[in-house]
Formats: sequence, C-alpha cells, structure tokens
Amino acid sequence: VAFTPGKGRRMVTVEQRNDRTALKFWVHDRSGRAQQQAGQGASQSHGTYAVSTHVDQPHSAPVTTLLMHPSGELVVTASEDKTFKVWELKAGTGQWECRSVGYYRQTAISCGAMSSDGSLVALAYGRLITLWNPYKNVMLCSLAHPGLDAKANITHLA
Repeated sequence: VAFTPGKGRRMVTVEQRNDRTALKFWVHDRSGRAQQQAGQGASQSHGTYAVSTHVDQPHSAPVTTLLMHPSGELVVTASEDKTFKVWELKAGTGQWECRSVGYYRQTAISCGAMSSDGSLVALAYGRLITLWNPYKNVMLCSLAHPGLDAKANITHLA
C-alpha cells in the first residue's frame, strides 16, 4: 500500500491471489465524487475510498516495490520480472496508465524507495542500487556495496 503524503487523497494497492496480481488505484471519496470521476461502472466503493483504475497483471512476476510520488500523480512499481513501470494519472480522466517501462541488466528488483521530493527513485538489484529520474525514466548512476558478499541482496531501502 502507498498513499499520497498529507491527507492521503490517493492510495494504490497490489493484490496477489493465487497466480493473479492486481494493481488498484484508489481515490478518497468524501462525498461520492470519486465514483463519478471514475466513470460509469468503473468504480467499486470500499469505505471512504473508491477504485478509479484496476490493472490485471501489471507485471509478469510478483511486485516487490510500490512507490507513490508526493504529487499523487505518479506511481512506480517494480517486480521480480526484472522491470519497473512508471504509472501516470491522465489529466481530467481520473484513470491511470503505464507511461514507461525500465530495466537494468535483466536483473530482478528486490526493493525500492523514492526521495521525499519525488525527484529520485532508488531501485536495488542484488547488491547494487540504481538511481533514476522518474519523469524521464533515465538512470542517473549506480552504487555498489563493496562490503556485501557476492550472493547477498539489498532487501530494504528508505
């Protein structure tokens, strides 16, 4: 689960059931406006949130990272399928779509983090950390942890 900072007006979740994965984008629904924003029949209410976009199988393997940009209009997912995806809220529609797909050396991504201002995304590949610009999907640099055993993996970034 990832929320927008502050009042949490948006939320994104990943559901894994059996062999199926679903990525759900939610809007905080204070007065029923979220259902109207999502379009007819496209929204399911749950408490004070309503699903605005449902994506079946966002990746071909389990999702390992879910990051929400501070603006609430950009989300990054990463997976054991060796890719990360940048999802974007389409202006005026309330719907989300995949804007870009990235990868590095065909290696699975174990975890990730986003800077507090949203300008950097860090993704861990084994004992290597890569830094990316989430707007341009460009890798800025890679950092190796020389003290880790060659078989070790970074499991958490913050």
